[in-house]
Amino acid sequence: MKKSKIRLGLSREEAAQELSRIAGQLADGVLKTGETEFSLPGKFRFDLEVKEKDDKFVLELTFKGAMEKEDIKQRNKAVSRSGKRPYQAKKLKKALGGEWKEIKRCIRERFAPVDTAAIRSLVSGYEKLAEPAWKEAWDVCTKRLLLLLDYLERGEFDQAKGAASEIEGLIKSCHGKYK
Repeated sequence: MKKSKIRLGLSREEAAQELSRIAGQLADGVLKTGETEFSLPGKFRFDLEVKEKDDKFVLELTFKGAMEKEDIKQRNKAVSRSGKRPYQAKKLKKALGGEWKEIKRCIRERFAPVDTAAIRSLVSGYEKLAEPAWKEAWDVCTKRLLLLLDYLERGEFDQAKGAASEIEGLIKSCHGKYK
């Protein structure tokens, strides 16, 4: 039996961030506390208990569940991903998708994105989560995207438009092969 307990002193905002982190791990089916990793069942019983008395407040969240055959298959699949977090990758991919829409709007309206450093950071973060099967395609797309950002920063919108068209083709090709 594995067991782990963590006690943290958090502000309300930090507590919300910690709950968001745990929610992402619940969605992945793997919860990590410290150095201990737990595979999670597909279904839970959820109990919420809130107490307030005088100056004390208690919020207890309890999830209970038993592993089923399908859960064990999912656990084995998650373990084979070498510890990568699908939820983290999904969040980054969604953020990149939003930035990609913004980049295309910038090209159409002929202005540079406000925060190209943030876009570059997202690309760098997602690169670490790229799977070996499509890593090479991702690298090609990344190089074109970084070049496109350079074009936008220099106000070279026609070159940026050409690079965007090429990237769209790379995205469709990659999704067709690997999605």
